[in-house]
Amino acid sequence: MDVLERYGGYGPGNADSKSQQKLKDANSIIFEEYRKDSRPLSEAEVVDAKHASGVLLEPRGARSDYQDAVRARFFCAEGEKHGAIARRLDRPERWVLDACSGAAPAVPRSVPPYVADYGARCVAAGVQPFRPAELLRGLVQAPALGAIRSLSTLNWQPASAIKRDYNTGHINDTGHRLLRERASLGLLTGIPSIDRAIQEVVNLFQIDDPGAYLLCNRYKDGRAFIAPHQHDFWSATFSFGASRVFLLDQRPLLLANGDVLVFGSQRHSVPKMPQLKDERISLSLFWFPNWHEREYTDEQITRWRAQVMEENAWAGRRVAAVAALAELGASEFDAVEALIAANDDIDAAAAALLTKLSKETAHSDAGTQSKRDEARWSKTTQGLGCSDAIIRLTGGETNVSAATGQLVEQPNDKVVARGRWRKKE
Repeated sequence: MDVLERYGGYGPGNADSKSQQKLKDANSIIFEEYRKDSRPLSEAEVVDAKHASGVLLEPRGARSDYQDAVRARFFCAEGEKHGAIARRLDRPERWVLDACSGAAPAVPRSVPPYVADYGARCVAAGVQPFRPAELLRGLVQAPALGAIRSLSTLNWQPASAIKRDYNTGHINDTGHRLLRERASLGLLTGIPSIDRAIQEVVNLFQIDDPGAYLLCNRYKDGRAFIAPHQHDFWSATFSFGASRVFLLDQRPLLLANGDVLVFGSQRHSVPKMPQLKDERISLSLFWFPNWHEREYTDEQITRWRAQVMEENAWAGRRVAAVAALAELGASEFDAVEALIAANDDIDAAAAALLTKLSKETAHSDAGTQSKRDEARWSKTTQGLGCSDAIIRLTGGETNVSAATGQLVEQPNDKVVARGRWRKKE
């Protein structure tokens, strides 16, 4: 659903013009850039913010000229023809020829030194530098309310106000705390529909960084924000709940529930929307496409890969449990919430769901169906423990792939409750 904001201050006029103005203002999208006054998006900005999708090319300027020149030289070194590079970059072939044959481009002031260094390291690692951003609309098929309810159970902590050194890229904690909250975890949430979308992005962008992880941000209302900044790595931001304005190189984009924005070193922010009362949660998948040239130790890589195996096993059991509870009529998000509350004990989760269903249908015809469901559960799982109940209800297997929903063989000797929360070194 689009974000609807009221923008006050009506001028003189008759009742009809005031009504029209009121209707127009009620549909305005108002945001407040960092250290600037609030303003509504123009009509043209609204259209672009709502409908922009696919590859998002940067506007022409000193920074895009520099980045495209670096990319042109990379493609030339890879053996690509000048004409193909020109079409790829939407540049004249003569421009590409000059970029490839001349001296290395000078770094403009609009590109921080640490970002320029990131581009050079990508080239050295054989990874395309400064790849354009991509916006995947509606990739995650999850209802906003259900997603927010389930994601609200993460281990949220007040976010620190941090500042990055423009020259070195070093991050400093100012000691201040923000209205925004954050949490971090591996690449699985334990919510099947969201985990499938994450895996789709991992496959689409060939993410193989063993240190990749999710940094989650919670904006309880429009007062919470993120100030403008740039990364020297890549991000895929999954958006849930209320639509929020996201500024990508000063271009307003309205990220709605289920949208995924993938970007690299572009300057970005989430500005305030002071009149917005609804909540938004984002999951940002962080990874280094050039991770092979980073100083990961063998111990780190081994540990992270072991943790991923544990997470996959846990998420597979969660998928199986959600599927089993769906047999009782539970929605995905009701099932997930029940499992979280029961510490992944499927018997306790089922009992809680059936109790809730019985209360909701006690005075309706649906009460009969509730009793049938309860009887079916009792008959199906009578005398069985948690894992045996899952085996009975999922056809003889206890593990299901979190990525595909297909049954797979995985060790089941360790339960990882609620996933693994981690902060990357």
